[in-house]
Amino acid sequence: RNAARGAAMKEPLKKRVSLAQQIEEVARELKLREGVYARKCSTGAMRPAVAEFHLARMRAVHDTLVWLESHEAEIRRKLGAAA
Repeated sequence: RNAARGAAMKEPLKKRVSLAQQIEEVARELKLREGVYARKCSTGAMRPAVAEFHLARMRAVHDTLVWLESHEAEIRRKLGAAA
């Protein structure tokens, strides 16, 4: 069972994950982390500053993907012109 899972993990991703799907996934992960980190902070298992540090990094990932999506057509045009 674990060998099959390991083999599947080594296979290259066959289907492209769109920017919209990536944004959706990062937003989902952010929501999950906010809940987990809030619980950890309330029990003393994580300092609020550490939680905010990690959440800020994930928000930056989200913002970068949103920016890329909003500029995708322009980027593709410029890359096509450079080729």
